Amino acid sequence: MKSEQSQFADHVPAGAEPMVQDSNFCKLGLDGKPERLLVSLIATHGIITKATWEATTDFSTEELSNAMWTLTRRKLVVARPLCAGTTYFMLSKFAASKLELPPTWGKAVEGDGKVRAFARLLFFTQYYPDAVRVPKDDVVTAIGQCSGGLPQGFFRRHGAPDWVGFLRIDGHMTGVPMRSARSLRDDVLRMLAIDTVKSKLKHANFGWFWITARQSRADAVTTMFKTFDVRSAPVTVVVMPELVALISTKERAA
Repeated sequence: MKSEQSQFADHVPAGAEPMVQDSNFCKLGLDGKPERLLVSLIATHGIITKATWEATTDFSTEELSNAMWTLTRRKLVVARPLCAGTTYFMLSKFAASKLELPPTWGKAVEGDGKVRAFARLLFFTQYYPDAVRVPKDDVVTAIGQCSGGLPQGFFRRHGAPDWVGFLRIDGHMTGVPMRSARSLRDDVLRMLAIDTVKSKLKHANFGWFWITARQSRADAVTTMFKTFDVRSAPVTVVVMPELVALISTKERAA
């Protein structure tokens, strides 16, 4: 396992994939380009934060802040607390419906779901902006197997059409490291049972990514993982200090 720790401000997020059709934007009366960009970001990532849109270079911070004010005033976007001092923004049920997105896009995230949503947002915008998530319906194309029964978390990278990665998020800081190491091992074994994945591994075209909040926990889980017979699997550990406050809030409430 190799470990990487990136700084939040060192990466500029890639533009959102066009998940929303122009005709659906028109259903909401969205003509302004900043408003459309913000909605596209939410449609891509599920949630966004102020830091997410401030990192984009398409428009000024003032333009995007004004656009978000317009979206929330019109109740197309809903603001909710992420953790102390941080707010996340999501689509309202009405907006998700008009944009022909799944109903879950208009549903608030809580507990572990909030941690996973925020970690994925950071991963795909600040940490690995060249990564593009693989929708569940497209998993069969990515790894040659139906998505039924498989967890979500597959992604590709721009410029590497044959490469596929799998992302897992550790939403704990006080949990037993061995339990997390075993879960990671189970992920590896599950993927190794897929012929396409084994073929990609032979050509260095598959990798596992495991996100956690603290370096100390990453070290503990890595030590445990190295005792398994899958220790040579290409697993990259990503340490996200930005998750500490959110996980701490969740564990105190438990």
